[in-house]
Amino acid sequence: MTEPAPVNVADYERLAAELIDSGALGYFAGGAGDERTLRRNVDAYGEWELIPRVLVDVSAVDSSVELFGSTLAMPLAVAPVAFQRLVHEGGEEAMARGVGTAGTAMCLSTIATATPRSVADAAPQTKKWFQLYVFRDRAVTEALLAEAVESGYEAIFLTVDAPFAGRRERDLRAGFEVDVDAPSVTAAIGSDRPVTVREVFASSMRRSTGMTSPR
Repeated sequence: MTEPAPVNVADYERLAAELIDSGALGYFAGGAGDERTLRRNVDAYGEWELIPRVLVDVSAVDSSVELFGSTLAMPLAVAPVAFQRLVHEGGEEAMARGVGTAGTAMCLSTIATATPRSVADAAPQTKKWFQLYVFRDRAVTEALLAEAVESGYEAIFLTVDAPFAGRRERDLRAGFEVDVDAPSVTAAIGSDRPVTVREVFASSMRRSTGMTSPR
């Protein structure tokens, strides 16, 4: 008997759990500590409701929105997700092409498994944004910004709430490490060996409260 095609997000999550390595699955599906915030986020999203309108002409509807000077086909976009090549060989480039087909936008993670330029080259018509961590080495931060701007990224999302990585217990139990064999990851982490996500933040990310170097 042929298994029915997935019809909702829960179906896709179940299929992903069957296909993805347990370590990578824990990283993408898990949260920090006891994962209370993760559960609360899911519950909070479930509180949103679509209120139907009646006696309204819906023969022609338009779900597009204007954001950062661009028109998106829907009020949904792809958030920055690191290390996408861990779950598919096409990585961020494949995601960007899919996003372009859907007519919306993608935000590329600083610690992606593809560079801003390679993603832009793979999906030139896709609307792209870039998520930025501030590195201890300011030259790394500036180089990433410059490449994103030169590659046509339309907005920069500055992460300000991650001075260090949370204690992700699924990662600890699985011994999850990232194989730094992709150019952008190697540049960001500054390592030639597999590392944990906690090491990425401990060794690379700037933890001071200011954006400029102390004088």
